[in-house]
Amino acid sequence: MHTPRRNHTSKAAAIALAAIAALTLTACKRGSEDIPFGAIPQPVGAFQNTWQDAQAFKAEAADFVIYTYEWNEDTAALNPVGRRHLSELLPRMGTDPFNIVIQPDLRRSGTAEDSAGNTAAESLDLQRRLAIIDRLRDHEVASPEERVLIATVEGGLYGDESVLIQQTFPYGGSSQNNASTARSSAGNVSRGSVNNR
Repeated sequence: MHTPRRNHTSKAAAIALAAIAALTLTACKRGSEDIPFGAIPQPVGAFQNTWQDAQAFKAEAADFVIYTYEWNEDTAALNPVGRRHLSELLPRMGTDPFNIVIQPDLRRSGTAEDSAGNTAAESLDLQRRLAIIDRLRDHEVASPEERVLIATVEGGLYGDESVLIQQTFPYGGSSQNNASTARSSAGNVSRGSVNNR
């Protein structure tokens, strides 16, 4: 009577092996349809490096922004910080693909318009743009009118927000799951200020 049990066990093993073989064959066949023959996977870190490269590209572009604090109060003349910044940009204008962006002066308001219909702030921004274009012409930069823009600068992070991001990403996991952990561990942090208890 011991023999029938052995047959039953061997039958179960045979069925299990057949099922595994069938799954293996279908998985191999399906994989060959999805992945072309001879395909080589991306090296480890390829996608992470893409994000880092994009961030580095944006950081390089930010070097070409002339901020409002780099001008003498209400004039189109650069202050010493602005002159130094522009002198660092001029050699890069021939090799880097970035345009110079002048941050508009949003501190000035008013409805008085000049003969071209520009407000005082817009007129000052245009004067500043022309001053930079003249400097580019002096250094023989090609198409200086096309390389100088007036545009608002994309907002960055406040210092306390960067701490949250730094605490989140180096330790792995998704940013969504770790963000709440980082916020709770960072203490009582709010945008623009740090509240110490």
